[in-house]
Amino acid sequence: MNIYFVVNHARDWPFEIEGVRVLTAREYLTDPAYAEHQSARIVNLCRTDRYQGRGYYVSLLAEARGHRALPEVKTLGDLHAQHFEQMVSPTVLDQVQRALSANGDEACSVDAWFGRDPRKRNDGVAQQLFAALRIPLLRAAFRRDDGGCRQTGQDICAHGSLHDVNRVVSSAALRVPDVRASVSGSAAA
Repeated sequence: MNIYFVVNHARDWPFEIEGVRVLTAREYLTDPAYAEHQSARIVNLCRTDRYQGRGYYVSLLAEARGHRALPEVKTLGDLHAQHFEQMVSPTVLDQVQRALSANGDEACSVDAWFGRDPRKRNDGVAQQLFAALRIPLLRAAFRRDDGGCRQTGQDICAHGSLHDVNRVVSSAALRVPDVRASVSGSAAA
């Protein structure tokens, strides 16, 4: 299976992962050669904050070509429609509640990059979020609410928008051998 990381600009992903080719969104959307690859996994790392923006079209075209897209168009639509809590299991929210309680914090954010927390604070939650949503780079915010917790926001992170310190952490996390397997779908994240 061909694995493509699709980014807005080539400079957005300066890392090399064996067996992965980095493409710009323009290349993937306009070059007919990519339509010929029947077995492809498209990891959409483009900005997806705008409905029907370039990132949206990368996932849409990937699905139309029969490629397996991360994230899927349905997921992008559900997130834009604010259906986050319907998309994750109560187990995830329970884990977040425990994380909030353990830290004594009123609020927390969880980065879930390919099912890993780059800060290693909430790996279990990050794995559950990735398993439920299949979003490569996600930041989710939560707040205590009447003895439980509720999700207060999420951001599908385009890699180029992440802080430089997190870039260093992510490059190390993405060299773990099972990350490539999680992207190809042959193993759990």
